[in-house]
Amino acid sequence: MLSDICDFIHNYFVKNTVSGFFSIQNGNINIDDLEEGQRFRIYGSVLNDGVYTYHSTGITNDDDTKEADLADESFKGYIGYMAVPKQLLQIVENISDWVKANENAPTGVYSSESFGGYSYTLNNAVDAHGYSRNDWRSVFGSSLNAWRKIS
Repeated sequence: MLSDICDFIHNYFVKNTVSGFFSIQNGNINIDDLEEGQRFRIYGSVLNDGVYTYHSTGITNDDDTKEADLADESFKGYIGYMAVPKQLLQIVENISDWVKANENAPTGVYSSESFGGYSYTLNNAVDAHGYSRNDWRSVFGSSLNAWRKIS
C-alpha cells in the first residue's frame, strides 16, 4: 500500500540514492547502511522494482506485514533510501484498514457494462478527479496533499 500511495502523491521520500550493480540472492540484496525498519525503493530491476522495509532478519514488503518475495536477479539500477514521515505512515495504516473494511464496495467508474451490443453505465459516485467515491484515493486524497509533489 505504501508504494501505491507514494506513486499517487509522486513522492517516495528518497533522501539518498545509490546507483550500481546489485544482486538479489535468496531474498536478500547487497546494500549497506540501512537502519533497522528503514524503507527503501528498488528502481531499475526487471523483477523487483518497488518499496521494501529492511530488517536485520530479512526484508519485508512495502507495508511491513510479511516477508518480501524478492526474485533472484542481478541488475544495474538504483536503491533509494527513504525517510517516510511518521504522520504519513499513520495515514497509510488508516488507508489499509479502510481498504480492508470496504473491499467489496464497487470502485470502478462504470456501474454496469455489457458486451455484444456494447453498452455501459457510468458510476455517478465519481469525484472530480475521476476516482470512485468508494476508492481510497477519493476518500484520503486530500489528507495526502501535504506530501504531494508536482511532477
